[in-house]
Amino acid sequence: MQTHQVYVTGFAGYFPSANSYNLIYHTATIISVVSIVLAVILWRSVPKHIHAV
Repeated sequence: MQTHQVYVTGFAGYFPSANSYNLIYHTATIISVVSIVLAVILWRSVPKHIHAV
């Protein structure tokens, strides 16, 4: 992750770049969408009489 750091003039040290934040948000979005799709698939595969419980 050293390559995804930038130096901000006027502040001491290095900070994560905008690309780092974009990578985090895109990864979280993909994981969320995949989780929802899998939940829907599982919900549809469960027999109807189990949903009533």
